[in-house]
Amino acid sequence: MTTTPVPAHLAQLVPLARALRGAGHQVLVAGQPDVREVAEAAGLELAVVGGRFHPEDHPDLATDPKPLVGHARYLTPRYLETARDWRPDLIVGSRLEYASLVVAGALGIPVAHQRDPDPAADALGDSLRGVAAFFLGGLCRRAGLSALPVPHLLSADEEPGRLVAVLERPASQHTPRRTPA
Repeated sequence: MTTTPVPAHLAQLVPLARALRGAGHQVLVAGQPDVREVAEAAGLELAVVGGRFHPEDHPDLATDPKPLVGHARYLTPRYLETARDWRPDLIVGSRLEYASLVVAGALGIPVAHQRDPDPAADALGDSLRGVAAFFLGGLCRRAGLSALPVPHLLSADEEPGRLVAVLERPASQHTPRRTPA
């Protein structure tokens, strides 16, 4: 699971993460230190990727989330390294988290984004996708992708069984190669 460095974005993914874990999936959250408290409070394993983002330094982030595209551009190689070590069967991301798309595409695995329960925020995710495709185009090409992959979109109350059916991937019983730090 990947998330933006905004703690509230991870908090929206927590019910799905718990449901997936309860259905037998291993769940790892890859994110910046900004989301540590939410991950720990939810009992989720966290692989810290990069340094603090300081969302408080971006007061307009709710209406202009372009800094999150910069976040994805900067951290995609680190997320990819974490994913190669973890070897996931699929990646689930928060709606405005775009590194997950490049990482899943590079690994040849399915990717899903959870829709935001707020329709306006969800629409923002759609509109920002073009900006993300432009700024992440070079990373996509270097990863062997012709374009930024399109995620499966999940409702906020998605059942893990439906997620597996949508992605046509069964739960994996693999063991990560290393324990994330």
